[in-house]
Amino acid sequence: MDVAGYLAIARRWWLVITASTVLAAAGGFVVASQLPKVYEAEVRVLVGPLNTDLNTQRAAGQLAQTYAQLVTSQRITEAVVGRLGLDMRPSALQNAMTAIPNDVTRLVVIRVTNGDPELAAQIANVAADELARLGAANARPEGQVEVFDPAEAPSSPSAPQVSLLVILAAFAGLLAAVSCIILYEYFRDSLGSIDDLREVSESPILGTAPTRASRRREGPSAMLSSTTGDRYRMLTARIEAALGGKAVRTLLVAGVQSDGRAGLVATGVALGFADRGIRTALIDANIQHPEATQAVGLKPVPELDKLVAGRQLPVHRLNIVVGANRSLPPRYVELTVVPSSTGRDLGRIEDLHFVVDKLASTADVVVVTSPPVDRSPEAMLWARFVDAIVLVVPHPGARRQDLAASVEAIQLAGLKDKLVGTILSEQAPSSRFRPRSRLPIALEPAHSPRVSNVAKDILAPRFSPPRSEPRPGPRAIGSAGDQDG
Repeated sequence: MDVAGYLAIARRWWLVITASTVLAAAGGFVVASQLPKVYEAEVRVLVGPLNTDLNTQRAAGQLAQTYAQLVTSQRITEAVVGRLGLDMRPSALQNAMTAIPNDVTRLVVIRVTNGDPELAAQIANVAADELARLGAANARPEGQVEVFDPAEAPSSPSAPQVSLLVILAAFAGLLAAVSCIILYEYFRDSLGSIDDLREVSESPILGTAPTRASRRREGPSAMLSSTTGDRYRMLTARIEAALGGKAVRTLLVAGVQSDGRAGLVATGVALGFADRGIRTALIDANIQHPEATQAVGLKPVPELDKLVAGRQLPVHRLNIVVGANRSLPPRYVELTVVPSSTGRDLGRIEDLHFVVDKLASTADVVVVTSPPVDRSPEAMLWARFVDAIVLVVPHPGARRQDLAASVEAIQLAGLKDKLVGTILSEQAPSSRFRPRSRLPIALEPAHSPRVSNVAKDILAPRFSPPRSEPRPGPRAIGSAGDQDG
């Protein structure tokens, strides 16, 4: 939420904020007024002669440190309790007395706190008198102590400081009100139910998609496991049904939050189409969160925008082995992938045409994943280019504002008819596919026959090896020979 959003909230809740601050300040005033009052009396004593030589002044300044410690000693506090007949222990009087020395001015300031202002002044003066008696026993002039400024009964208490407590209470009330409002707005902004999500998106919910793979398997193989694979295949069927039975040619899977989960869902959807025997290509157009590229074991391509501008396209064809069990042999799923880039986004519509046209002869369905359409110009280009759009919404924890912004961006571009539905992603942002191995990427020069004949190489038929030949294990997802740079 930006500053304008906070200002809008403050304008909407100004009455509650003001009332909370005033009530807290009033409560602080009432509490502070009922606290017992404490008075502080102060007396100053001078150590050494008033006017003397420099050596004597330095010696007296050092003695001032010692006298300050003696003020709260057992000897002086017992003498004060005895002379005034106080009903308190000397240790309690020590806690009520402080002495602050100054070695430059040679003044020792004695402060006494008590609930009775007259008694506080008497204690301070008696303590200073006892210190002067102690100094009189010293024959040297630098050890003499003179009561320079006797204590008087204070007219106003030193504690509690009502004004300070009122300010602190008002600040606490303001902070509590703002915190409660922010929490309320946060949970109010969260989509709490499926009905809320359907109402904001104005489109059907196609289903839920897991975004966490088993740790014992590679990412693509885990996506096509029995349970997870069935869910992604069902999602592809629902997408086709949402299009009214029309064939899916180009599909954009965009998130409503910049967390990369849309890339994982797009990978699963692409694998779901491929597992159904449909030739499928996956384009990772999210350079900030290349989760789709990482999920299939690839790395982002350096400066993909420059390669596309030069009419070159790094295409990778993966042969993914889905693990077998005791009763069923392994099966092989082929997927064509255009990885993400470490450079800039594709900012021209003709570049998008080139990428899709390059894949048109090798794929019946092209799945594109991108950042949120309301935050990325390239995502909006892809939204204009594709035939259908699917929004990935984290659940629970989706924010109404994020989903509404994506839907509004699609509507403003006149693309509302392309929004076929939303997919809920189940796991937290930290739960991501992390394949154990990655396929290396080696980009060929522009004149390389592998680049110029990339479409021919991809179109070459590849069949599963016969059962008599050794097959790769369930964790194999292809080899370097299955790539075209």
